[in-house]
Amino acid sequence: MTDKATSLSKQGFFETQEALREFGVSDARTLRKWATKGKLDRVHHAGKVFFKRVSSAPVSAPPKNRSTTKMFKIAKNSSRPTYSYNDETNTYNVFIKGEGTFYEIAAETFREMKEDYSEEGSYLSIAEMAAKYCQTQKWVADFVKSVGWTHKEDIFTDEEILDLSPSALLEKKVLSERKALKEKMDKAGRNRLAKDAEKWNALQESLVEPIGEILSNISPSYSVPKIEFPKVDGKKYICMVTPTDLHYGKYASSLESDVPWDRDICEKLLLKKTAEILAELKRYGAPEYFVVGVGSDWMHIDNFQMVTTKGTPTSRQVY
Repeated sequence: MTDKATSLSKQGFFETQEALREFGVSDARTLRKWATKGKLDRVHHAGKVFFKRVSSAPVSAPPKNRSTTKMFKIAKNSSRPTYSYNDETNTYNVFIKGEGTFYEIAAETFREMKEDYSEEGSYLSIAEMAAKYCQTQKWVADFVKSVGWTHKEDIFTDEEILDLSPSALLEKKVLSERKALKEKMDKAGRNRLAKDAEKWNALQESLVEPIGEILSNISPSYSVPKIEFPKVDGKKYICMVTPTDLHYGKYASSLESDVPWDRDICEKLLLKKTAEILAELKRYGAPEYFVVGVGSDWMHIDNFQMVTTKGTPTSRQVY
């Protein structure tokens, strides 16, 4: 029991369950009605409600079918509550210590804040609550302290527990869990996107841009000659060229092979055969477009380990 709860007990206040036994009733609504009629004092502390018999005011069950006003009034004594609920206006009055004043908050907003702060709901931190409700962190911290909330509490206010049916409470609980799950998934998605963006930016700054700058300074400038094709009456066609098995990067010395091979020989042979193909095409006129197939051992090695895909060692040109 906290010091404040101990103090309330010494002043004659009873927590709700104890008050039910003390005053001989079975429904907390009866306690609320007596408090409304001034027969009981009511105090909120640490998420609990305490009741005390008002001296000289007899306590008896109210007549049936008699309408009463549900309104929590701020007690005019040293143990006045730090927040109260007004059923007529459907608002809460909450004392903000840092500003020394009460704030009137719509019940819908108050209950949403309870759901957001509970670990069974959105489980927002003080900072996240402040951002969502456009208040300072100090204001939210004072608010949470005044209403006595903790993250471990459920999502319901005292009034909801008293007024809603079990099925209505269960329905709200289910909706709250769905909302919390969606928020967690959205947050996880945003975090993942942020991390991916950071990785991409780091890659751009540390690798892509430096390599691009280096290549722009060392890459030779090529001038590609334009080929003139004669006009030939005939069918339209497409030229597909698939030079395979170039083995660019392979090395074979003339001392050990009848067909020497290196990168220079490979390049000259590729250009020579390409020129022969283009010369042959002039008989048919200009094709609509070219299709160039690549792959099939264009390169002699497949990785930085200088081996094939299956790991076969290769003879290669290293300069």
